[in-house]
Amino acid sequence: MLQSFSKIRYNTEVCYNRLARSDIIIINQTNKLGMVIELKFNGCVDKALNQTLKYLGIFKNHDVNIIKRVGINISKDKNVDMKIEIEMLD
Repeated sequence: MLQSFSKIRYNTEVCYNRLARSDIIIINQTNKLGMVIELKFNGCVDKALNQTLKYLGIFKNHDVNIIKRVGINISKDKNVDMKIEIEMLD
């Protein structure tokens, strides 16, 4: 369940640079925190996590300092792999 308050924003399929779309972006402006989540089906969790790097520029426009990057892969057998990394922006 996602809740939206005035200082927390989220969106799905967020377009960035006209060429790429992230699956989920969450921004908490009060705490200057962000999260980008990339989902893959029957793919590679590392590829999903690396793809999140393309969207870090979105957060600079929102004065976000700390970003949690999440890559998730769901296999045909319904196994879920997830990797998380933290990015600190200047």
